[in-house]
Amino acid sequence: MTENGFAVMNETNLPIDRAVNDTDRVEYFRGNCEALLAAITEDGVDIRSYFGWSEFGPQCPARAGFLNAYLSRPIRQL
Repeated sequence: MTENGFAVMNETNLPIDRAVNDTDRVEYFRGNCEALLAAITEDGVDIRSYFGWSEFGPQCPARAGFLNAYLSRPIRQL
């Protein structure tokens, strides 16, 4: 695995405080990192990089990754 993201449909319609308190996405990426660490330390897999990406915008039907950008408002949050 080299990269991945986490998308939730209609997430941009959530109130900002609920969208920012995003425990599902945190647990998803935490699980990926734990699995990568286990592959390295337990199985000796040669993993050199991992990229959790973000994608958003009018062309994207769901926010993916861990960056939260409300394009209609001047708010940018990580």
